[in-house]
Amino acid sequence: MKLTIVSPAGEVFSQDIDGFTINTNSGQRTILDRHGDFISFFQFTEINLIGAAIETKNLYSALGYVYVKNNHAYIVAQLVNENREAIEETYRRINNIRQGKETQELHHDKS
Repeated sequence: MKLTIVSPAGEVFSQDIDGFTINTNSGQRTILDRHGDFISFFQFTEINLIGAAIETKNLYSALGYVYVKNNHAYIVAQLVNENREAIEETYRRINNIRQGKETQELHHDKS
């Protein structure tokens, strides 16, 4: 199967693989070659890539969805990186901003 991962920065990964595992809002899914059509959203996930010829085995992603159609999987996300800590920190800050916590912290820092 082919996996293509894109973010606002552009195409991050595009390669033939045997499959991958991803944590979605509806639970962990393993998508293998010839998987049926599928779509699901995720908040934060580790993407475990399966295949002997793959240099990068794990990627981390946040705020996106996975879509499988005709044996081609697409992951579209706001954040994608090999560095788990970088993704977690940015994801945490985005959630804080959404909840209004980040602006409160900034106002306290200025006092």
